[in-house]
Amino acid sequence: MRQVELAFPTLSRRKEFRHNPAYLYLPEIEGLAMGWLGTGIGAGIGWMLGGPLGAALGAWIGYALTDSDKEADAAPEANPQEIAHAAMFAMLAKLAKADGRITRSEADVINRFARETLELDDEDRERAKRAFRAALDDDAHTFQDYAAQFYQLFPGDEHQGLRDTFFATLFEVAAADHDLHPKERELLQQGAQVMRVSDGLFESLMHEHFGSAEAASLDEAYALLGVAPDAPTSEIKRAYRKKCLDYHPDRLASKGLPPDMIQYAEAQLRRINEAYERIMQARGEA
Repeated sequence: MRQVELAFPTLSRRKEFRHNPAYLYLPEIEGLAMGWLGTGIGAGIGWMLGGPLGAALGAWIGYALTDSDKEADAAPEANPQEIAHAAMFAMLAKLAKADGRITRSEADVINRFARETLELDDEDRERAKRAFRAALDDDAHTFQDYAAQFYQLFPGDEHQGLRDTFFATLFEVAAADHDLHPKERELLQQGAQVMRVSDGLFESLMHEHFGSAEAASLDEAYALLGVAPDAPTSEIKRAYRKKCLDYHPDRLASKGLPPDMIQYAEAQLRRINEAYERIMQARGEA
């Protein structure tokens, strides 16, 4: 297999990467202002430094955590954007190396996410590299651990659309080489459960990246709306209205989400509408 060269040559001197069968290609990240992540999470990071995000967040802000620093009042302050950035790149790192190597195509997806969706400036680009590396080197915590802390950052229905949008990016990384490794699928399933991603969205993404172009089955339509096939029509309508609200482009735009994520929300809303129409037709209520 052709080796993938490092985007950051200074890493090639690290022993753990020299022994990797495929050299690590970390994302080449350009230009970011993530105002859309500036709400909903606290600025204090003391509680995080002892958890999965500790190393990644410490790397992001240039803070070396030692045993004597583990008290919350010893931790530095990070703004919500820094916390969110560190969380995202840590999860991307854990997923990308799930099959034992990070391919050029996977790095390209991470690249595009950072460049076109996030737009990191030069300083944050350097921070992202450090957070990515820290998560790669973190053998004490799993992808599921990081996903759980990500959910703590963005909990509840209020942030469902945001979590789903980032989950779609994780899925795109796993699907980058057109071959979903069993370990990658396992991690995505774990992440979906922890991040409260619906079975319907998971199956929809499977169809998008690996399935046929045919419409989802009736069972998948129910799953996409998050309702049981024997649910009363009134419950289905309530679920449909809620999904439409969660993914409504105007609502998400009001939170400052970037255009790429608005486009994803629009595509997901189309799937939701199609699923609802399929169910109503099957019930003779179209």
